[in-house]
Amino acid sequence: MSWWRSTKGDEVEPPRDKLLEVARNVATACGWPWLEPVEIALESAAPDDRTWLIHTNCQRRGMNIRIVIREVDFRVVRAGYLPR
Repeated sequence: MSWWRSTKGDEVEPPRDKLLEVARNVATACGWPWLEPVEIALESAAPDDRTWLIHTNCQRRGMNIRIVIREVDFRVVRAGYLPR
C-alpha cells in the first residue's frame, strides 16, 4: 500500500512504480526491512529537478526508511534507516 502527498502548491503525479522499485533496491542492498504503508511525498518541486521522499512504515515510529530520489535520473540523493 502506498500513497503520495505534495507539500508544495503544484499537484504533480509521481512516477510511483519506478520510485518504489529504486527505493526497494536500496533497502534490499542495505539490508533494511521494507514495511508498509509507504508514503511518497514531493520534497523539491524545481521544474527540471524534482526530488521525491519515500518513507516506509510511515504510520509508526521506528523501523522507518527514508529515501530521497531525484526524478530526472532516478538517482538516490540520500537514504537512511531509523531503527527506533
